[in-house]
Amino acid sequence: MRVLVLNYEYPPLGGGAGNATFFLSREWGRMGIVTDVITTWFSGLDEISVEQDNVTVYRVKSLRKKMEQSNPVEMLSYVVAAYKKAVSLIADQKYDLSIAFFSIPCGLVAHRLCTRLRVPYIVLLRGGDVPGFLPEHLGLLHTITMPFTLAIWKKAELLIANSTRLCDLANMTAGRIKRIVEMVPNGVDTTFFKPCNQEYKKVFTFLFVGRFVNQKNLLYLLSQFEIANRENKACLILAGGGPEKETLIQKIESSSVLKNSVFLKSWTVKNDLPLLYQSAHCFVNPSLDEGMPNAVLEAMACGLPVIASNIGGNNELVTDKKNGYLFNLEDSNSLSESMIRIIAVKQYSSMASYSRHLAQTRYSWTVSAKSIMKDYVNAV
Repeated sequence: MRVLVLNYEYPPLGGGAGNATFFLSREWGRMGIVTDVITTWFSGLDEISVEQDNVTVYRVKSLRKKMEQSNPVEMLSYVVAAYKKAVSLIADQKYDLSIAFFSIPCGLVAHRLCTRLRVPYIVLLRGGDVPGFLPEHLGLLHTITMPFTLAIWKKAELLIANSTRLCDLANMTAGRIKRIVEMVPNGVDTTFFKPCNQEYKKVFTFLFVGRFVNQKNLLYLLSQFEIANRENKACLILAGGGPEKETLIQKIESSSVLKNSVFLKSWTVKNDLPLLYQSAHCFVNPSLDEGMPNAVLEAMACGLPVIASNIGGNNELVTDKKNGYLFNLEDSNSLSESMIRIIAVKQYSSMASYSRHLAQTRYSWTVSAKSIMKDYVNAV
């Protein structure tokens, strides 16, 4: 069996969906499925790379300017380039299936390949491509793209969301065309992401890893950390990049508390991530909306307690007071109170162990990969 995987982001580009593409493709390859990935080229990367376990990555040139993010025009340039590359690949070999991460933009390519070249496809919904996700920021975009979304979803073999909350949200739209969205959670590689035996730093360290965008609610995180850290007992590392970086720097520089205790780290390549997680005591994810946050899963696999906003995705991973704390976004100081509590909590080591236990027992890329392909492996 041969599949064509479409995602405009693949490590070292992008965030959680790129990482999911990497791990799922590797698992499909291990299952004996020949897996070709079409993603975006970036300076310093090979246009074609043959990876382990039956995976080949093709990188097409687009208008993308930054590793950590892409705007709609850049995404559309990927659609054009990816379609051309897919057609050339299909001329040489037959694909049994294509798998699109995100209905928009990658689903546009999959839909076209299905219509013109009869390649069936699956759509993996990741968050921002689902109508109703972050409506105050993406509502207009979802309205504009709704006809394309409905057409892509209607023709897809399967629609799969990566969290219960995202699945419920997607089904509100899918019901209009009498389709049902299934749920397959993200996984985590617990052999790659694992705790270390080194001694903790003396200063309690909070960590956030991800895009610096409004969805991640980082200005709120800084304000809450400023309240929690008035006695300078902790530090906060923000690792990533994005359009809010300069605003974050201004916020940090304007506060004597933050200036001495918050550290920005540039976008981290995949191989350096375990060491970053291992250097911290607690992961923080204050997002306004999530699908299934890979960074939280990775932190858990590295044995970190997690403080997270009580929203879908987060609250499927964090069990309050067991492997961290959930806080309500509506409560003004709920996050700072949780941060103060985690520094003082005597059950820190048990929380850390339970995070690792949950990652190992409930979330596996192997299980996720098999669940997505369950209707195809034996049929082809």
